[in-house]
Amino acid sequence: MEMAQKTFWSAIIVFLLATGSLAGRDESTYSSEALQYAVSDVEEKVYQLQQLRNLRRPVPPRRIQLLDWKSYSGSGHFYRKGILFTYRDLKAKHVFLAGDFSGWNRLIMERNRHGVFYVMIPVREMEEGERASVYRYRFNVDGLWTHDPLQYSEEDGTGGMVSVFHLDQEPPDRLAGPRILPEKRTGDLRLVEFAVHESRLLSRARLERIENVSIVGDFNHWNPESDLLRRGADGVYRLRMRLLPGQYMYRIVVDGRWILDPFNESVSYHAGLKESYSKLNVE
Repeated sequence: MEMAQKTFWSAIIVFLLATGSLAGRDESTYSSEALQYAVSDVEEKVYQLQQLRNLRRPVPPRRIQLLDWKSYSGSGHFYRKGILFTYRDLKAKHVFLAGDFSGWNRLIMERNRHGVFYVMIPVREMEEGERASVYRYRFNVDGLWTHDPLQYSEEDGTGGMVSVFHLDQEPPDRLAGPRILPEKRTGDLRLVEFAVHESRLLSRARLERIENVSIVGDFNHWNPESDLLRRGADGVYRLRMRLLPGQYMYRIVVDGRWILDPFNESVSYHAGLKESYSKLNVE
């Protein structure tokens, strides 16, 4: 009996520390940005329900551990593991999530005071303990079906779009990032494609929707109106141009906001402009 009591009070202390009750944490300060970076390591961190209730912007799907006091009485654990889905619409009254994980039956989403709808589903376990790694889904917003603007989406074969979430890795054909395209005949110029998915642009630029995307660099005199990227049906913004072999620095401009290319890890510091820029080597 004494051991059980110690275990219970130890669990209480862990819960209070995690929720910030013993540390004086202000629950009203949670933001989408904090959640976005915090959930990068779901095996070590736990998040509380209040964090979702105060979410101001939607985030792409992700694995989380949700701290839930109510779950303790039934399972003996303070947290639940699963995949978080969010959608924001200030005017919507009801938003549902449906996907291959639910037999395309609608799952109701909770709405917080900022117009962000959220729901967490468990990770699907297949036969012999194998996990489902791909989740296809849509949102139903007041009776109308739509895809997730923050996530990679593809055509469903009927003229609509379905969003795709890969549990453990990026989509194998993510269709994003700068690359030099192969050509049968090559001259002095190389055919270069810049491509980045809308979900990453929204996240990096901290926007809810996008009007214009362009690219600036030393190849176009840093003119944001010179080279515009066009959005494809798969949600990827693309631009192709011919460049001479050499090293180039550039940035992507999203509705006036200059950001680094989220799919290019090569970054260089421009001494004259006193900023960091994405770097591309054209060979």
